[in-house]
Amino acid sequence: MLHEQPSPYTVLFFIRHGQVENPQKVIYERLPGFHLSEKGQQQVQTTARYLTQLDHAVHAIALYSSPLDRTVETSQILLKELNTTREENNLIPLSLTTDPHLIEAGNAFRGQRLGHGKATPFSRHNLAKYLNIWKPGWGESYAHISQRMCEFTFDQVDAHPGESLIIVSHESPIWTLCQYLETGKASSNVLSRETALASITTLLIEPYTHCLKDVWYIDPNKETL
Repeated sequence: MLHEQPSPYTVLFFIRHGQVENPQKVIYERLPGFHLSEKGQQQVQTTARYLTQLDHAVHAIALYSSPLDRTVETSQILLKELNTTREENNLIPLSLTTDPHLIEAGNAFRGQRLGHGKATPFSRHNLAKYLNIWKPGWGESYAHISQRMCEFTFDQVDAHPGESLIIVSHESPIWTLCQYLETGKASSNVLSRETALASITTLLIEPYTHCLKDVWYIDPNKETL
């Protein structure tokens, strides 16, 4: 179990936001006004209840989030559940801090409907962008995503050795960070990502050396099906 791990290591719980209300299938990327759906709220509630069963999560020293609507709303649900448990354990409540390093990956098709118009993969101009799944031509490079995510992660790891943090972000930043830490390469096969909505990717990282000691992945919503 996670709480049995020895600890000069920093524990980071990276959580993807819940499902977004998006009936038009718009590539919302960093656009404002895209909120969690009812199902998304339920997904996050399930994840929040799971976190309250983990000592490291309950005793986390901070909760960080991407500044976008869907991640902030996810964080607020997590905070409510976690702070109830913290109060029962005589711990001070957590508060939310947003950080731009954690924002969604940039996308050149922002605001377009997926697979339609300017975002269709079948146009002569777009085909090459879609075909290269390891180095996207449709937006922010994996090198830049991994750089900003590593900057945030390593700063937190070094500042809080032996502590734990909860971090709410998006699929591409979370997966790209994991791939970089595990392989040393800023690349990602979008077809192999393991980052379900409201899932938890837990990283155990050694301060100062920044060595990845271990990684756990769980989808609490899948576990409850």
